[in-house]
This record gives sequence, structure tokens and C-alpha cells, in this order.
Amino acid sequence: MAQFGAWGPIILVISMIAQMFMIVVPSIMLMVVSILAYGPIWGSMIILVSVFSASSVGYALGTYLGQNRVEQIIGRKTQKKVSAFLNDYGFWAIIVTRLNPFLSNDAISFVGGILKMGYWKFIGATLIGITPLIVFIAILKKSTQSLTTGLLWGSLASLLLFLLYVGYDKKRKRKH
Repeated sequence: MAQFGAWGPIILVISMIAQMFMIVVPSIMLMVVSILAYGPIWGSMIILVSVFSASSVGYALGTYLGQNRVEQIIGRKTQKKVSAFLNDYGFWAIIVTRLNPFLSNDAISFVGGILKMGYWKFIGATLIGITPLIVFIAILKKSTQSLTTGLLWGSLASLLLFLLYVGYDKKRKRKH
């Protein structure tokens, strides 16, 4: 990133937006690059701006392109699953998806737009969910091994907590 000078952060933001359309580049990789290249504070700020920008673009595309076009981008099966997930859990679905680097951040942005979820509610949940992940990456950046292990355990823990919540919620709904 040093070779890009002042353009480096802008290139990272653009890369995060472009990454939504390139399956081969995981967003978590761009987050790690940002932290390693710019340190925990500035790298974290660049990630926040990048995620905000990419999520806003995905949301806008979902809103303007509509369901059929988005299905062409992310697939019908993914769109249906994410729509059901968002319809059932809304704000919390976005937080958990952003917190877990192994869930589809891109699909949730597109579908949030398709479902016309309130933009500020969507972006608020996005920033709340992504912040702990950014802090986690910034803390664990020292070694690839600790980062990989930490991300795996953090992802599993967030997924387990969410699954427990889903189980509780389904049980609660059956009682009513």
C-alpha cells in the first residue's frame, strides 16, 4: 500500500466496493491489509469508511436494481435465504452478519436495499456490527496465526450466540 502514497486509503475504499462483485477477494482480507498498512487507528478508520461506502453502494443497488437484477448478482437461493433472515431478524441480522467475517456481507447489503429497510437503521446496524470485528482485527494483527485463530473463534462464538437467540425466538413465537 505504501507505493500508492496518499491514494492508498482511497484505493482501499474503492477495492472494498469492487469486492462486492468479485468473489475471489474476501472483504476480511482488505480489512487486514488496511490495519497492517496503516496501523490500528488509521487502518480501522479506513475500514469503517470502506464498509460504510460498500454497504451504502450495495443498499442503493438493491433499492434501484430490484429483486430480479440482484438475484443475477448474488443468486436466487442466496437472495431468498438472506431475505427471510432479514425479514425475521432485521437489525440484529445485520449486526450478526457484519460481526461474522464468514457470512455474506455483500448479500445483506443488496437485500437490505431490495426490502427497502430504512437506510439509517441498516447503516447503523452495519457500523455497530462491524466495529467489534475491526477492533478484533486491530488487536490480533501481530501474527497471522493469532489473527486466523482469533477470527475463527470469534466467528464461531458470534454464530453460536445468534443461533441461541434464534432458538429462543422461535420457542417464544411458538408460545404465542
